[in-house]
Amino acid sequence: MQSTRNKQRKRWLCAAILTMACLHSAAADEESVRELAEASQVMLNDLASQVIDLRAMADRKAFDTVTKTLEKQAGQWPVETDATEKYRPCKHALERALQLARLTHAKATATKAAPPPDEKEWLGEHAKLTDRRAVCERVLRHPLVRAS
Repeated sequence: MQSTRNKQRKRWLCAAILTMACLHSAAADEESVRELAEASQVMLNDLASQVIDLRAMADRKAFDTVTKTLEKQAGQWPVETDATEKYRPCKHALERALQLARLTHAKATATKAAPPPDEKEWLGEHAKLTDRRAVCERVLRHPLVRAS
């Protein structure tokens, strides 16, 4: 009888420890995702002018640097979880910036063999990036996000 109680107590203790570990990891995950969102916003602000600059994106080295930086930052985002849900616009803004950098590079280095992307498409992507950056900034300033 005593042995059964001890086993039961150990199981409850293990369950409590596991629950606390999950709660702590969820809290840490939320904080790390928030820090990632803030770092992504800073990066977007730093790279936004280069991403739409035809001269900068025509330079292969500059283009590679910008795209690798954006790919690395976007790749750091964890798989979708509750913690990443509210910061999703920040990840989307990074992906948009990467897409726009590629379009700008194609436009800047267009040859007869590869015509440049449609001007309207490029301008549309530029507008979307600007909108995404604004959404990302609003997400980070939201009182619920700031309180977490």
